Amino acid sequence: MKRVLLASALLFLVFAGCHGFGFNCHGFGGVRGSGISREETRSLSDFNAVDIGGAYEVNITCGSTPGVTISAESNILPLIKSEISGNTLHIYNTKSINPKKKIKVNITASNIDEVETSGASNITVENVNNDRIKLDASGAGKMYLSGKTGMLRLSLSGAVKVEARDLLADNANVEISGASKAEVYASKELRADISGVGSLDYYGNPKNVRRSVSGIGSITEK
Repeated sequence: MKRVLLASALLFLVFAGCHGFGFNCHGFGGVRGSGISREETRSLSDFNAVDIGGAYEVNITCGSTPGVTISAESNILPLIKSEISGNTLHIYNTKSINPKKKIKVNITASNIDEVETSGASNITVENVNNDRIKLDASGAGKMYLSGKTGMLRLSLSGAVKVEARDLLADNANVEISGASKAEVYASKELRADISGVGSLDYYGNPKNVRRSVSGIGSITEK
């Protein structure tokens, strides 16, 4: 019961914070979607990191020419910005929006080694093939990853769910706080730090496991 109450409180704070502190969220007023769908493809220079702010359906495919295609309602599409700063692609709303239809963002890149997200986006990252990848997620989103990497660094807060058992990592370093949940694969070493009511399931039978749990969180080998 304590776990359920704490998780519910954290979820409330996530969404209350989204509305109360001025983020450009969905569903709290703002620009109402027209109901007419449009799609726009935007050319981009090279990047290897992605920062998602908002509530989108995002698919990131590695190993392709850099670009982004966004599908949204006609009056909302111009409010979704895609811009590169340094080596990072930022996707975000310029105003608060209230869409009638899901916003879909398809991103292609030669390589991705960092993904950061806040809000409630559902993100898929496919064909990862690199030495290391870092994921930093907060809010109430979901993420799925596949491919292979030498090192996975995962930092979750809020009520995020990450499915990364299909991302075959040699080593994984995981930090989870709040009510977030994750599945990861590590064949050599796993380092995990869980606080709050978070949970981690791990696969791959790593030879070395270092774990720390505070609160009523859990770390489970599968």
